[in-house]
Amino acid sequence: MNTRAQVSEESIANSKAVIKEVGEEGMVLLENNGVLPLTDTTNLNVFGWASTNPIFGGTGSDSSDNSASVGILQSLTDAGISYSRKEDCRGHLQQKCNQG
Repeated sequence: MNTRAQVSEESIANSKAVIKEVGEEGMVLLENNGVLPLTDTTNLNVFGWASTNPIFGGTGSDSSDNSASVGILQSLTDAGISYSRKEDCRGHLQQKCNQG
């Protein structure tokens, strides 16, 4: 007796279409114009909570070992680049953001 679940070809095709659509909607392409890679830069501004607090893996069945993951702030430090970190400029950070 075969107890494995079967997935229809239609479900597979629909899944692939959704994956493609999500990828297309989430992708951002920028024109370089010779700016990258940064060669003479020693200081950057880093914006946004999500960029400085990345989620490297999920939870439950989607969990992963992220013990060797390196975030952007550590990567900048390792590369000898200092950074300024401005959060969303909400609440208690508003005064600090207004001061620059």
